Amino acid sequence: LFNSSLNVSYHLNKWELSSLTGFTHLNDRYEDYDQDYSPYDFISWYAPRRPQNTWIQEFKMISHHLGRWDITGGLFGFADNREARTDTHFGADAASMYPDAPYIYSSLSDQTGKGVAAYAHVTYALTDKLWLTGGLRYDYDEKELTIHDELEKSPYPVQVFPSRTVNT
Repeated sequence: LFNSSLNVSYHLNKWELSSLTGFTHLNDRYEDYDQDYSPYDFISWYAPRRPQNTWIQEFKMISHHLGRWDITGGLFGFADNREARTDTHFGADAASMYPDAPYIYSSLSDQTGKGVAAYAHVTYALTDKLWLTGGLRYDYDEKELTIHDELEKSPYPVQVFPSRTVNT
């Protein structure tokens, strides 16, 4: 895991402007995860490749001492990319339940996402103890996931199944 961010603020007379930029890289891997919890070679799971990179950016402005008003507004955006490969190993002992065992069934995926948002938050002091607050936020994001599966059973060549893509 690698995570970093940079926050920059600029103060004007009655306003504060800020920019927050962040980046995260995650590459978690799993090896020989025993899924049947037995001493036999039934089913184990591997995830040898799972990198993920995420960028975020936010620009924000906040008012200070505008009489009875407090105002916050900003823009936010992100981009996210992740890959994954998971291998499910059906071992020799699994042949009692899966006649084709031993074999390896793999899923490979690539997911991308991006989004933007704009927001505003306003508070008006009706009295010293009573405030009226309202806010709006607009969000837009999209994701795409492409996945395909593979079946590996020795001595046969690896079977690669067609890719499927889902967009949101």
